[in-house]
Amino acid sequence: MAIELVTGKKGTVHVDSADDGALYAAIAGKGEYVLDLDDRLACTMTTANKAHVASGHGLMQGRHWLIDAEGVDLTIQNGTQGQKRNDLIVARYECDAKNGNIESVALKVIKGTPTTGTPADPACTRGDILEGAALVNEQPLWRIPLNGITVGTPIQMFDVLTPAKEAWDSVAHASGVITPVFNLETSWQLTRRAGWAYLDLRAYTLQSAFETWSTPIARLPEGFRPAKNIRSMCMIEAQYWEQVAPGYVTIFPNGDVELDYRVNFAPYTCDVSAVFPLA
Repeated sequence: MAIELVTGKKGTVHVDSADDGALYAAIAGKGEYVLDLDDRLACTMTTANKAHVASGHGLMQGRHWLIDAEGVDLTIQNGTQGQKRNDLIVARYECDAKNGNIESVALKVIKGTPTTGTPADPACTRGDILEGAALVNEQPLWRIPLNGITVGTPIQMFDVLTPAKEAWDSVAHASGVITPVFNLETSWQLTRRAGWAYLDLRAYTLQSAFETWSTPIARLPEGFRPAKNIRSMCMIEAQYWEQVAPGYVTIFPNGDVELDYRVNFAPYTCDVSAVFPLA
């Protein structure tokens, strides 16, 4: 068949795992991931010989698999005194070519080789599921390090797939609205992208001073505020004659923008440009 409507009613069963797998792989990627759901397959050693893998969802070359709330317990063989070893917990995919290509998945422990030196991870079986060329494929999940008879803390070996909404928000521009304070006229451009805020602010006031002033000039909205105080130099310029003075702007975690300055002219404008990491 040259063309097929996969997500459509045909009156016969026609959608198979290869169809779904190709769709998931095209959307999420052809690799192997753990999804940001449930307990994300967290692994803990409940005894010296038992590892517990909690609930979660995996993607293996487009194949979606899961562990329910009960989790899975796996046995880790005893270590050897004076030697080190790495074991791997993997999700093992199998396709039974002798039984109608029935597919299955199970967790398995692959035992490493003991050594007195630096232990290496044992080999995993790799296969191309998307091309239908894999009877077996093993997705590494956790490394279990053993030093003698002591079992160490499980080490994560998988990437957690970022949800599409979070991925988009991390790269998309978002604009914010600044609230002017004090007796000011204010114009601004405030955006955020990939965890950083970009601020261009101009404040106009009639206030003048012969001493140093600390004047609140604006407040940034939530989602556009820094984790700690940000201090940036700015320029203060007289409106009606050529006179310029330096000043400083401090941006606080609560969103307050405060101008520190010492001028003896009015009216003036204050121009601020700042780039800072978001809280």
